[in-house]
Amino acid sequence: MEQKFINCSEPGHESNQANVICLEKNCHKHGLICSYCIIIDHKSHVSNCVPYSDFLQALSKINMAKVKESLNIISSEIIKWNS
Repeated sequence: MEQKFINCSEPGHESNQANVICLEKNCHKHGLICSYCIIIDHKSHVSNCVPYSDFLQALSKINMAKVKESLNIISSEIIKWNS
């Protein structure tokens, strides 16, 4: 799947792709950011800033695990009904 990025909305950063996510819940500028934002506003918690692609991969794995769990439950119920 091709990822399309938007440019950063921070003044002066408009030519940079917003391709990092700040996950620091106490950060007043959390969310989608660019690499310059990390240097300026997120250096105290850079370990909580992850590439957007990594974030999507992790989210996909979580969703897949939930789907598998649901399928296992449904399969168990079907087996019980047919026993």
